[in-house]
Amino acid sequence: MRAILTASLVLGALLFPAAAVADTHGMDASASNSNLPVSTGVYSPSILQTANVLCSPKVYGNFPDGATVVLKLKVDAEGRADNIQLLKPSVDPRLDQPVIAAVRDFSWRPAYLDHHPISDNVILKVEVSH
Repeated sequence: MRAILTASLVLGALLFPAAAVADTHGMDASASNSNLPVSTGVYSPSILQTANVLCSPKVYGNFPDGATVVLKLKVDAEGRADNIQLLKPSVDPRLDQPVIAAVRDFSWRPAYLDHHPISDNVILKVEVSH
């Protein structure tokens, strides 16, 4: 049997594109005419494709439906998950490593800043169902 995996990102304010606002308070007229860089947008990493959690039938039968694992990871500029850390283990520790292995196989769209891909940290809550 295969487990069904549901993942959600906890990203806070970076979930939506952000516009830059210049603060001109206290600047003289000559300084306000200079070419200051302005952000063209900030986009958080997102999951493009998930992977199945592969675990033994013995482990599969012992965890409750909806077991969750919370992970912290870095999505690099190429869209690869790296430095995956367990923040909140599941009810059955034998489920944690298969979930981490599945998340490592996810396809990611990296974060973007000014139309350039960048590395960014992500908190990921993974829910595993029978």
